[in-house]
Amino acid sequence: MKEWFEEWFDTAYYYHLYYQRNENEADAFVERLVTELKMPAYSRVLDVACGNGRHALAFNQMGYDVTGIDLSFKKIRENLRFEKEDLHFYRHDMRQLFRINYFDVVLNLFTSFGYFKSHYDELNAASSIAANVKEGGLFVIDYFNAAYIRKHLQAEEKVEAGGYCFLIQKQLELNWISKKICVIEEDKCSIFYEKVRLYQTQDLINLFGQFGLHIYKMFGSYQLDEYVPELSERMILVFKK
Repeated sequence: MKEWFEEWFDTAYYYHLYYQRNENEADAFVERLVTELKMPAYSRVLDVACGNGRHALAFNQMGYDVTGIDLSFKKIRENLRFEKEDLHFYRHDMRQLFRINYFDVVLNLFTSFGYFKSHYDELNAASSIAANVKEGGLFVIDYFNAAYIRKHLQAEEKVEAGGYCFLIQKQLELNWISKKICVIEEDKCSIFYEKVRLYQTQDLINLFGQFGLHIYKMFGSYQLDEYVPELSERMILVFKK
């Protein structure tokens, strides 16, 4: 039986529900990040769980040598049309080693972690991600702020996008947030699920700290504003090896 993320992320419905994630947004965030981190021009960048490659493309357009990996065969096949000498995409599971001590900057963006039910898988993912980072290199993880989610959770939501109607139910389950997504298409209703771990800041600091990554910077938005617990929507952590 497939995990929820193996099924849901490969659907056209997923793309339409999150249509607001566009290239302009990615470009602006990447430009701010490059400036803030003072990334050298020679940096090799790895985008873990790259999805449709929008952040990988943005880094590459700024002159960086970029590799994107994702579990989805479909996403990687679609991204292959962008490949060139300094931009590559591979189908790869983040729980497995990729290239040890190879990348100057490793990214995991837009809450693309915390999917795994078992602590063993969680540790494998964290250790494998850390192994990709060169000594002195950086790891950037962008995650939702659990404190903000708990305070502002909207239990039910209706979204119309791409010709579909999405009825979304959200609930908190201990240290998880789960979504039930009903996609209404004419007279048919398709059901999908999302379930993501609610990490506190210190949870991620402790998790990646086990594998030689130490907190370096912290931001609370894609504008790289200061992180304020309870108020910031995002939790963007920068680790150094």
